[in-house]
Amino acid sequence: MPVDVFGEILKLPKYGDGIGLRRTYEAMPEVWQSLSTTCEIIHVVGTNGKGSTALFLEKMLETLGVSTGTFLSPHYFEFSERFRLNGTQVSANALGDAWQSLHSLPTDFSSFGSFEIMTLLSVLVFERERPDVLIIEAGIGGRYDPTRLFAGRHAVLTSIDLEHTQLLGNTRAEIVADKIDVLGPDGTIVSGWLGDDLAGFFSFYAGLGARQSCYLDHELIIDRHGFKESGKAGVVVEGIDGLASKLDFAVPASYFVKNSLLGYQLLKTFLLQSDARARLDETFVSTCAEFTLPVRFEVISRDPYIVCDGAHTPDAVREVARSYRHLHSEQPTMILGVSADKNWREISRILTEFASDFLVFAAHHKGQAPEEIANVIRTENPAACVQCFDSSVQLWRWLRENEKGSGKSFLATGGLFSALEFRTAVSGGDVSSLTFY
Repeated sequence: MPVDVFGEILKLPKYGDGIGLRRTYEAMPEVWQSLSTTCEIIHVVGTNGKGSTALFLEKMLETLGVSTGTFLSPHYFEFSERFRLNGTQVSANALGDAWQSLHSLPTDFSSFGSFEIMTLLSVLVFERERPDVLIIEAGIGGRYDPTRLFAGRHAVLTSIDLEHTQLLGNTRAEIVADKIDVLGPDGTIVSGWLGDDLAGFFSFYAGLGARQSCYLDHELIIDRHGFKESGKAGVVVEGIDGLASKLDFAVPASYFVKNSLLGYQLLKTFLLQSDARARLDETFVSTCAEFTLPVRFEVISRDPYIVCDGAHTPDAVREVARSYRHLHSEQPTMILGVSADKNWREISRILTEFASDFLVFAAHHKGQAPEEIANVIRTENPAACVQCFDSSVQLWRWLRENEKGSGKSFLATGGLFSALEFRTAVSGGDVSSLTFY
């Protein structure tokens, strides 16, 4: 019977005993050394958009004929989603084998945190297959994150927001520095659209470690028409040489357009000496038009019409709401469930800038009480209409009974796990079976 690896992970403390780089390395130094010299490695760091950027890079490289291994966090529906080979999550048996190999090592794991163990499992999975490229999503930050041990020479920094400040720093500049430090000397890091206050600091700090940097800040013009009907929207990107003047995006939210361009820019450098470089532009254009992910500006229902996005920080929620209002002429009704450990007050306040009607539910996983969210909304906008529901299932039942055929539009956002839960309720799945971490 295979080992229940996720069940074993859930028994571990979330964080280890202090900074864990040394113990994570010393658990299997030969494997770390071997993997870092035989595979090219791309790090993906940032506050938001890391997972979608990593998977977009994976899809691009797969199309170009490059074998990949991808390490992601968190998972959506199954723990094994975190570990991928050539675009497919690994089997439970493969993870069980990696778990057994890990615990056959002469190492005392009592001081290790769960993410350190997951990182070691990914190394064992990848070491067996030795793909051409490893795409590694950081857990928290970069400087002291266990994934730094992959010793990659290329990185994408997707975005910056004030999150995990007790670990990463109290300012956005401190957090930028922490994430850049995922790279050692002579690496190349790509970022963009961080704001005028951080653009110069990003380039300066990257250069302190003899790292090359590339910063994008191109103007994006997103077509206002067609997404609701076709599921795609055209985007004009000013200043990118060699690309079509207008690109079709199946995920036309501005954050995703930006992150896909960061990935494209990184691959221009990464594939400089490769035969695949000649096919990069056409591959990018086709991937943009077809690539989608669950709860990334996803239309989860046509009647009633609902777009769902897992934005979970104030800046990310604001950008999603702006993208929605840009692509849809009508003001949405907001569907909102927020985890209690997120900045639910600020998220709720921000959304009152974009809507006056709210449907708030108690998320199954760490959900903040709906009435408390409603109080913030009513304080910001006393005229707001807010209805509260005990669960995502109850809310979806109400929508089916009262809003089918109404022609209204809805935007569900406020948290990754709550968005996944609501999506599961809409699809008829069992929300109580979801186990997030």
